[in-house]
Amino acid sequence: MWNRTIARRLVLGGALGAGGAGLLGASAPRPSRGGPPTGTIAEHTRPASSLPRPQARRAAPAALDSISLAPVYAQARQLPRLRSLLVQSRGRLVGERYFHGATRAGRANIKSASKSVISALVGIAIARGHIRGVDQTLGELLPGQFGRDADPRKRAITVEDLLTMRSGLESTSFENYGSWVTSGNWVRDALRRPLVAEPGGSMIYSTGSTHLLSAILTRRTGTSTPQEASTRSLHPGISDATTGRPLAMASRITLGRPSTFPLESWTAGSTNTSAAR
Repeated sequence: MWNRTIARRLVLGGALGAGGAGLLGASAPRPSRGGPPTGTIAEHTRPASSLPRPQARRAAPAALDSISLAPVYAQARQLPRLRSLLVQSRGRLVGERYFHGATRAGRANIKSASKSVISALVGIAIARGHIRGVDQTLGELLPGQFGRDADPRKRAITVEDLLTMRSGLESTSFENYGSWVTSGNWVRDALRRPLVAEPGGSMIYSTGSTHLLSAILTRRTGTSTPQEASTRSLHPGISDATTGRPLAMASRITLGRPSTFPLESWTAGSTNTSAAR
């Protein structure tokens, strides 16, 4: 029985190795649209004896203490825009300092860290069936937000393209930030921007990409992004930057109405979900 099983695996492995070479190509694996380069079949069928052996454990680093951290905090204090520095080692908070009037109880604008919250909410929305998957397109998720003469490639931009900032759309950040936040509709303004790269190609940092994800979440879940974050318990210590209230108390934003600040103005979140109808 053992020999028969081994022989069958070898036959299948040989058939896949020969036939699969034509399918996968003899050249080095190419990166796919959905992520890192995929491996060949041979890489996944190599014998166990050729697998790398676990390396010996390295000695644990020396524990940090207040004496070793003192010069670090002294240098940190010289940075005019630094408000706090917390050091964690081995799962334990070993140092905590605040500078230039900041305190533990004070609020801080987390800016683009809110993008990670949006990514988590997108994953939850997929798991709950609000979004079919990362391959779903803007044409499906935000219909009616494209002009008549819009480049058809824009409708083919996927959720994954937005998550990885590979939509190809001109950035709404940096020198374009002011014109975007003062526009009448952040969703349509982000979508009207020209394609400067192919969707799924080069990464182009843009807060507009994250805001489009927020618009999708609002449309598909039927609630504002801050309220959705509150419902899913993704708001420890997070409050609305415009009111200072906890996210759980944030009022729902009317779909399609531009908000005062973009998503990155959360004090760890704010009611900024000017999503499309």
